[in-house]
Amino acid sequence: MAGEQMYLAQFMLSSYRDPDTFDMYKFNYHYSLGLVEMLQIMILDFKEAADWKAYLVGCMFLSLIVRLERENVLDQALNAGLVIALYIKLAQESRHENLLDEDGKKEKVGDGVKYAIDNFDDYVLAYSKKLGITLKRPKGLGGFVEQCDEVDLPSSTANKNDPWKFANALKQYEKRHTGLPPRGWKSTYRGIGCYSYDIKIWMPEDRKQASFDKKDPIPKSVMNEIKKGGIMQWA
Repeated sequence: MAGEQMYLAQFMLSSYRDPDTFDMYKFNYHYSLGLVEMLQIMILDFKEAADWKAYLVGCMFLSLIVRLERENVLDQALNAGLVIALYIKLAQESRHENLLDEDGKKEKVGDGVKYAIDNFDDYVLAYSKKLGITLKRPKGLGGFVEQCDEVDLPSSTANKNDPWKFANALKQYEKRHTGLPPRGWKSTYRGIGCYSYDIKIWMPEDRKQASFDKKDPIPKSVMNEIKKGGIMQWA
């Protein structure tokens, strides 16, 4: 259940980046950019993970599915049906909120397949059919599945085992963001994935400055436990 544990851990990690948790204010988009930072960290974790089985969620979902297929270990992904169903629902609700385009651009991926980026749910569903994965449907998923179109899929070994060209997409993303410091924060770091918005690792004086009562919201005793490997969480 590593995927479930990672999913639940994101709620705790996101709270470290929420100024409201600490009765603080830094700037308006601190929390939102903190969530982007978390996604970037997960992207880098996926890129560098030696044990991919510990990684079941993230933006690289199609690449993950095809790797499960190629290595013939799909039966070890116990929550695959549920995660696939949630991704289908996520894509279509995102289009409803205009976060994705109805007629977005297409890019060529492995085997010359034209990939409609904003319709990734079509490809996710196609994999579930191809691999015989039974969807564990959240409420209302039936209607979402009916909206998916039939699409072609690249072979699992296309483009040197990177049929969805994840490596190139990540390279381009890093190129666009390298050289930019974290927005709204003084930092010498340049690149994606950092901990600039993680309030618990700030210097005490920085937390005091942003705190409403000008006191450090994290007691020294708590920080000492964190340094020993303890986890800070709220009931």
